[in-house]
Amino acid sequence: MMPYQTWESSPVARIDPIPFQIKNDLTGLGKTTQDFRMIETTVAERRKLDSERQRRETEDQRKAREASLIIQTHFFGRTDFLLG
Repeated sequence: MMPYQTWESSPVARIDPIPFQIKNDLTGLGKTTQDFRMIETTVAERRKLDSERQRRETEDQRKAREASLIIQTHFFGRTDFLLG
């Protein structure tokens, strides 16, 4: 019974050792795959332009956006965002 349980007696036995790769970077084992998936989902759809977002915003959203612009210009003296 013992000869039948060993790997040497099997006709489909692997005679070479199982290959392995040495990991040289400092990320975790699944981090690279996770990063690639995140990049694919992030760049799958292009970022919408401000004009496209403004065209689809509701009246309440428009008022909130305009109020934040007034606060930034009058209270903080910021006008760099108006340039583009």
